[in-house]
Amino acid sequence: MTTVPASARRLARAALIASAITFAAACPGIVTAAPVWDVEEYDYCMRQTGGVPPGSDPIAQEEENDRYCCHRSGGVWNGLTCAAPPAEGAVLLPEAPKAGLPTLPVRPPIVAPPPPPVLGPVVPVLPPIAG
Repeated sequence: MTTVPASARRLARAALIASAITFAAACPGIVTAAPVWDVEEYDYCMRQTGGVPPGSDPIAQEEENDRYCCHRSGGVWNGLTCAAPPAEGAVLLPEAPKAGLPTLPVRPPIVAPPPPPVLGPVVPVLPPIAG
């Protein structure tokens, strides 16, 4: 069995590292991929997380499901909806604040009674004449 001298191993290791760096510099598209939002994955995730556990707030659970599916599918949660990630070099808008906003009580709508039915002209119906 032949042994490889230590200097040859160091040279081989340095050549391997140099070739990896050269390849990474020559092919930046392979090394850094742009973020992509998989809408089909988002829709699938939303269908799977449709249930609400007993005892939980359905609105809060729905928002949590939206946020989870958005991040899982590669989207960007902006506080209200899920959106595609920004293009390369674009500036992200800050997330909308949630706490400390003034709220107003909302009354249920006033529903008027339905209008009376419109009847057509009354035509007397006579029994058939036997004869």
